[in-house]
Amino acid sequence: LEWLATRSPSDKIVTAAWLELGRLARKQMKFDQATDAFRQPINRYPNTLFAVQAAIELADLYNYRGMTGPALETIKPYLSTDDSTYKPEVYVKAGDACYRAGDYSQALRYYDRVSAREPEAALKSAWTSEALGAKEEALDKYMHLLKSLKDPSGNTGFQVTRRAAIITGELEQWKSSAGLWASILNRMNVADTSGRSLYEAAKSFVEAGRSVQSLARFSLKSGDINPWSDDLGYLAYVDTLRSSIRSKLPSAPDSRRYLAIFPASSYLDSARYMSGYFQRHCVRGSDLMERMAELSSRPPGSVDRTQWAMDWGDFYLFEFKDPVKALDQYATVIDDTSETAENITLACRRSLQAYLFLYESALWEHDDFLIKTYGDSARSRLDQLRGFNDDSPETSALTSELLRLDLIRFADEPERLDALLDFMRTGVDDYGADLLTPAVFADYLRYELDNGRLDSAALINSLDRAIRASNSTAERRTTADLRLLAVIIDEFLERYDEAVEIAVELVDAYPETPAGAEAVEWLVENPRLPPDVRYEWLETFFRAYPYLVEPVRFESTAAALLDSLDRPIDALRAREKAGIYANWGIPRLDILEAPDEAALYCRGCAFKRAGKLSEAADQFRILINLKKSGKYAGQADLALAEILFQLGDMRSALAYLDTLHQEFTNSDEDVIGMHLRPVLLMSLEDYGRALSSWRELISIDVNPDSLFHHRVEAVVCQYRAGRLEEARLSARQLYRDFKKRDDLDQYKALFYLEKGHALDKVRRFEEARDQYGTIKKS
Repeated sequence: LEWLATRSPSDKIVTAAWLELGRLARKQMKFDQATDAFRQPINRYPNTLFAVQAAIELADLYNYRGMTGPALETIKPYLSTDDSTYKPEVYVKAGDACYRAGDYSQALRYYDRVSAREPEAALKSAWTSEALGAKEEALDKYMHLLKSLKDPSGNTGFQVTRRAAIITGELEQWKSSAGLWASILNRMNVADTSGRSLYEAAKSFVEAGRSVQSLARFSLKSGDINPWSDDLGYLAYVDTLRSSIRSKLPSAPDSRRYLAIFPASSYLDSARYMSGYFQRHCVRGSDLMERMAELSSRPPGSVDRTQWAMDWGDFYLFEFKDPVKALDQYATVIDDTSETAENITLACRRSLQAYLFLYESALWEHDDFLIKTYGDSARSRLDQLRGFNDDSPETSALTSELLRLDLIRFADEPERLDALLDFMRTGVDDYGADLLTPAVFADYLRYELDNGRLDSAALINSLDRAIRASNSTAERRTTADLRLLAVIIDEFLERYDEAVEIAVELVDAYPETPAGAEAVEWLVENPRLPPDVRYEWLETFFRAYPYLVEPVRFESTAAALLDSLDRPIDALRAREKAGIYANWGIPRLDILEAPDEAALYCRGCAFKRAGKLSEAADQFRILINLKKSGKYAGQADLALAEILFQLGDMRSALAYLDTLHQEFTNSDEDVIGMHLRPVLLMSLEDYGRALSSWRELISIDVNPDSLFHHRVEAVVCQYRAGRLEEARLSARQLYRDFKKRDDLDQYKALFYLEKGHALDKVRRFEEARDQYGTIKKS
């Protein structure tokens, strides 16, 4: 190629040879050499298509290196070219330079000039519109590009379709989004294997009113449980429940159908709650007409009016699902001054339950007026019950339910939430955890923790009673929740060993609960445990709860722990996987894939720590070639010098230290390099320069041990340079200055040895023998 580039009589062949030389140099990461090669045709054949070709290559190289200014300067003169072959590429490279520089508006103008003829420009134009926040405009461009592609089923078509599906979801155009996801899932060979596409499709299907049962069945049959499996199962359950509500079926779907294989998923609790709500508020009894006829047909006088009102009230509340009508019936008993206290108390309980049903419905429907109305009415009815000194288990359960709904209501109102928590704390302090059901006590305690209000000994002591109460009622998930709270409280109180012990017991006893999974996470993130133990818990989490794994967080945590375990290559792979997960759904564009200085430096350090010195050197060279004065260039220069020193290439190592000193004078890396420089010079037997370097260190170092070491090495350099008298005087002064050192004799022996070698070199053998004899005698 070099022969052709310099001797061929054909301008076309000369240009082709220089371009190929530039591409080869770029592949070898010799960017300066590549730049020189691409400049040859531009300089030799200005204002020709040969120059246009070379300018495209050179601008692309500059963009790759992040040198957007030179890239734009290189390509701008050729924007006026009329050649239809190269014009689209010229505008694309100009747009790339502007995009990389952050000038999205100008980049968009360049891309749009040629987007009708160049699919790459069209895709970049759509992405740049997204970057500018014009999602509707971007969506139109994606859809237009999709129609214009010759093969929309290929990889580019997949990326465009997925991007359009994501945007339509963000714009809540659910029917369009569902249709796009359906077209993607019909080509599962190109859809991502992580399960994210399937979940996003299901989400759009639910919002668009389409069934997701087929998607859920496909996911579960595949046997590939992934981080989005339980999300998909939950969506399938919501879809089934919605169908049940629309069809007014007599019962809610079994939540275990899709979620039994995800026992630790928090969605299971939501599904059970939704099922309970559905049963309480939506599903009427199956024999309503017969029951109404039975109640209405009773002969007058066969039941008293109190029983009549209570029976009809219970019918409206529990079977007909009309709490308002039930309240009317109970009110006839409550308002009857001739009624017994027992009957009024019973009617008040039922009335309170009806108000709680209405309160819950109002919260569900986010109706602020009804929330206040029914919440206040429920509290008023509870106060009336307290007036009767009603402490029955049923009333206690209703009190807990009211407090649970209040916690939901006031969650976003700090002042009212604090007041409610104070009220609940007073009750717990006075009566213990038995005041609340274990589940509501767990909810309450979690709010206290979130608000940092753990200053009540009575409150903390109530936790054990709540756990025992939960155990007695076999509420495994609630018991696990309470034990997890015990872990968090022990950590808060700095009882770290007890916290770890409870967490391990929790995982062993309740692995199939959300609290069990959270306990494993807590053990993973506990900085007081050794890294190897934490990593074992991380692997346990991945094996036991693959459907709860947050991929980016999981891989990032793994990388940090692997670093601590001195497994740099595995840590590097984990970070790269985290990057892949983080960039899900983003199209593969060269403007988004330029080399990252930090990533190159991290890769180099990982290879260096793993002992893969050649691979490490490659990464550091790429980084330096990319940006000689970049953020990590100085660190890369030093790392390369250290690596080459280990490989025995002292001259190259010294060259990198020279570059480091020139580009980053007085930096931390330069100071470290100053300590390595004299060692390299001594290895090259350049004792004069080595001595100067040691003296420079002596002039700036204040640490006594380091200063002693530098002075010893300086004396050694003097002997090896043949400066015997100078060395003798320096050694004598060293003895005076450090006469209290216990190890001084061994350094005296070292100097006798170095002096003997120096005398041998000048053939003063008898004197040399005397030096060796002195060492032997000592």
